[in-house]
Amino acid sequence: MARAVVASDHAGFSLVELLIVISIVAIVTGIALPSWRDYIRAARRIDAMGTLLHVAARQEQFRLQNQHYADVHALSIAETTPGSDYRIHIVVTAAGFEAIATAAPDGKQYDDSKCWSFGIDETGRRWSRSASGIDTTRQCWKT
Repeated sequence: MARAVVASDHAGFSLVELLIVISIVAIVTGIALPSWRDYIRAARRIDAMGTLLHVAARQEQFRLQNQHYADVHALSIAETTPGSDYRIHIVVTAAGFEAIATAAPDGKQYDDSKCWSFGIDETGRRWSRSASGIDTTRQCWKT
């Protein structure tokens, strides 16, 4: 006896089911994407802070050996943070130094107006400023 093969009435997804799944994915993405961007932005800020702390440590090392502070070239450090998101600049005076990390115009942090620039000096004083010049040290350095 041969059995007849009967095709199923429901052999896939209906258009309504597909639209519901697409809508759910769009809503979850809309909620998660801003949080993910904030997380990535914060990680890049940490790179800038870490680089500045490294510069400060290298400055103290250099000063112990040479009796003065050095510019970025004498320290043999990179002039940008990893990923080139911040540019590093060192201002040396007779009394000390100030290392500054500013969002690079061609970097991914350029739109980070809250924590636009970071700085540290020879006393260990840390600061941060927004793109408009407002002091954001508490929010950006988490002091």
